Amino acid sequence: ICLNSRVLYDENLPNPIITHELNQHTYKHYNQRNLDALPAEITPLYPGYGTHFAYLYIGTPPQRQSVIIDTGSHYTAFPCTGCSQCGQHTDAYYDVTKSNTSIIPKCNNQQCVISQSYSEGSSWRAFKVTDKVYVGGLTSTIIPNAEKYSIDFNFGCQTFETGLFRTQLADGIMGMAIADDTLPNKLFEEKITENKIFALCFRVGGGIMTLGGVDQRLHSKSGILYAKLMKNVGWYTLNLLDIQLQEQSSLVLNSSNSIATDPHIFNNGKGCIVDSGTTDTYLPSSVANRFKELFKSITGIDYTTANIALTSENLAKIPNINFIFEGIDNQPFSISMPWTSYIDSVGNGKYAFRVYLTEGSGTVLGANFMNGYNIIYDVENLKLGFAKSNCKYEDFSQLETRPPSFQATKYPSTIAQNEDIDSDECISELIPITQCTASCDITNNQPHVSTGIQIFEDSCGNSSNPLAGSKPCSITCGGDGKLIRGRIDCPELPWSVCNKACVYSRKFPLDPKDTTNG
Repeated sequence: ICLNSRVLYDENLPNPIITHELNQHTYKHYNQRNLDALPAEITPLYPGYGTHFAYLYIGTPPQRQSVIIDTGSHYTAFPCTGCSQCGQHTDAYYDVTKSNTSIIPKCNNQQCVISQSYSEGSSWRAFKVTDKVYVGGLTSTIIPNAEKYSIDFNFGCQTFETGLFRTQLADGIMGMAIADDTLPNKLFEEKITENKIFALCFRVGGGIMTLGGVDQRLHSKSGILYAKLMKNVGWYTLNLLDIQLQEQSSLVLNSSNSIATDPHIFNNGKGCIVDSGTTDTYLPSSVANRFKELFKSITGIDYTTANIALTSENLAKIPNINFIFEGIDNQPFSISMPWTSYIDSVGNGKYAFRVYLTEGSGTVLGANFMNGYNIIYDVENLKLGFAKSNCKYEDFSQLETRPPSFQATKYPSTIAQNEDIDSDECISELIPITQCTASCDITNNQPHVSTGIQIFEDSCGNSSNPLAGSKPCSITCGGDGKLIRGRIDCPELPWSVCNKACVYSRKFPLDPKDTTNG
């Protein structure tokens, strides 16, 4: 494949009016802006168990809830008081009775009940609530004027949870798929932001979310590569043309290291989707043999998703993975997934690879694929952009150069005048410092759950925090000793047909005791 080196530069971006001067962008003036709209809001993202989450502030007075950012679904939901078996997370359950602005809509004189299930087997049930919602940080005042982005927003008040929703660090989930009821769309409808664009910038340990535009100061290199979005509803689906393994020392792509000769392999079924709510990346099982063959020819070791001992010499040979997409100009371009994004240290000199060759059809590009890029979701123009970034909110939020005459976005760490805030106060959180040690038993030819240990520390170094230390964790394994998605008694099935009124989901019984539907 001959790769087109052209990129689309910043002058086509709708926000900001004037870019911040960092010696890599020029000042550009834009017309036809909605003068009533606010500039794009940038907010920090925090590390969960392999996912990234944001803090929402709900109600009057505001109650904090942490939500996983999930581009693979569209509902926003979190536990409410009275929720059954909903686990312990970062915050107390939302209490609808303590908000002066909460409204519980009715459906046929009853609460409007919603439910959702997810590919790894977890699910929840909830009733709809409407209340004031905005995105903030660890505290409601860390981001000055964040409350100006508050809108009346519908969400699910969870009454029941299963699976990972009970054990995850974040309270709930915020769906960001292509649907009318997501936060970026509603902010635009309420004329809070001037467009529906949002961006996610992930790194190990945190990240940045931008709502209502693109802030080019995040980008470590000028220019954005745009892939063509294949759908305008549901998942963010790209046309993946090829995947190639590239030696760390090589600067040139090599078509002989291609893992498939037919691009339809990557795009069958649901297609190739970018899903921030999925921790790892899943390639079609039909390319497993070729992938392993190429991997061994480059590294001299067998590719496995079991924990494996590796030396520094082995690590120096682990290849980068290049994903080649169709661009908006119909020309191919490559996005590199560095080897460090798909390998985790599990201790004692052992490592685990986090690209799985098990997907029944299509491809799932998860959170580890997204690391190191500001990914721009522009549905109205049917494109998804990639720009290199270190995605470090702490660096970006500090004023390092003189401000422009019109501030592109707020400086989130700047405290508004006359606000009584102790900037030295440490906000205590439980932070995972190791991966789960569980691994599948290759000698067990029956589906099974493997348990392990994961270690957590207090973010402020408080050794007396009773929640810190070792905690049990688990993974689900198939009869072939490989990690599977879903429950033992209900592994993943082909994706169901869906229309605009719903979100694609795998077949999963709403009643956890009912296994008649898989």
